[in-house]
Amino acid sequence: MAAFLRRALLALCAALPCPPAAEAGGHLSQAPAVAHARALIHDGEYHAALVVLRPLVADPGRADITDIRFLIGIAAITAAAHIDTTDKQNADAKDALLRESIAALRAILIDRPELTRVRLELARAFFMRGDDALSRRHFERVLAGRPPPAMAANIQKFLRAIRDRRAWSGYLSLGVEQNDNINSGADADTIYIFGLPFVIGESSRRQSGAGLSVSGGVDYQRRLSERWRWGFGMDAARSEYDGHEFDQTYLRWRGGPRWLASARTDVNLQGFAGRRWLARDRHSVDTGARLTARHRFTGRFSADAQAVWEKTRLRRARGLDAIETEYGIGGAYRFSPLVQGRIGVDFSRTRRDDRLRIVERRADIGVEVILRRGWSIGGHLEVARMRHNRNAPLSSHRRADRRRIARVFLLNRQLTLFGFSPQLIASRERQTSNSELHNYRRSRVDLRFVRQF
Repeated sequence: MAAFLRRALLALCAALPCPPAAEAGGHLSQAPAVAHARALIHDGEYHAALVVLRPLVADPGRADITDIRFLIGIAAITAAAHIDTTDKQNADAKDALLRESIAALRAILIDRPELTRVRLELARAFFMRGDDALSRRHFERVLAGRPPPAMAANIQKFLRAIRDRRAWSGYLSLGVEQNDNINSGADADTIYIFGLPFVIGESSRRQSGAGLSVSGGVDYQRRLSERWRWGFGMDAARSEYDGHEFDQTYLRWRGGPRWLASARTDVNLQGFAGRRWLARDRHSVDTGARLTARHRFTGRFSADAQAVWEKTRLRRARGLDAIETEYGIGGAYRFSPLVQGRIGVDFSRTRRDDRLRIVERRADIGVEVILRRGWSIGGHLEVARMRHNRNAPLSSHRRADRRRIARVFLLNRQLTLFGFSPQLIASRERQTSNSELHNYRRSRVDLRFVRQF
């Protein structure tokens, strides 16, 4: 891997476009100290160049601050590539250099997210540090910009190396939520049946509240052969609300084979078993299997598909155990390195032991845009239709529900806390039904903390 890294870095550097100042149509800094540092980098004196450059970033208002930060990023990442990490002290020094490079390059992209050269160097820094998820994300954004063939070929080498070497991975999310209808309660306090008013019970009315949530998971991929892996993983989620009546805890274990069919195709089959608690009481046990596949057609377009079979056994409600089968397909398209769209369709069928059948069809579409000054904005719209094989209560018509969920989010990468940035998500959900008890509206606002890039 070390030999590959050296060759790939050299090849990628040879294919790189112009520096960011020239890329943006400007000129390289002519300040004597900056010119001296640039000459030191050209001569391979990376540590000496950093000594010259570091004091200059103390003034972020300089007209040539982008050039200074870029030179720091280049000098630090190249110096790190020449460090032998067999000694722990050297490993710590290398990590410090990579963190310095990442910080400098991130600072540029916050104000100038369109600079491809900077994004490419940031992807390399993440790769060398072993942060493969972020590295892959930036490499794929560069590919969306249709880079020169030589550069694209070397990026593909990095992407293959990321896929081949990944063993452990994980995620963590923290959030604060305000929900005005936690229980999906009816909109009205009174409904009319055959012209007669009926008051809805307290438990069926909408209830609001604030809550805290945390979710996380870990995944391990064991290499079996060049194309086969065996994955193990666990997911956990916990949410708490005022009064604890709607608290939930969920644990899931999963495992199964993964087939790397080609450099662009990935197929994964996992069996899973999970358990859910509601308000500290054991509620249900889930078991099933999930088959997923993803194929990247071009640097801009990828498609994925999934099939799921899941059985849910309720602990306290006999006769209501259910089996759900679900099939879905979707696609993602990067219009540019800064704009990505996604669309998907999904079909599911639920069969309960009491012979209730529910068929649901869903479609969703979304977009995400990266803006200057660290801002990202996005939106998502989902529509669904559910049909039941039973009539709506006190009706001669089969129950039918329609649901619509609209969601927008806002993120600023300049605000960071331990490597995470706050993300604000606002969503509006509405369901209409010919069963009046199941008409509801819900507004929800979440504040989450996510990885910066």
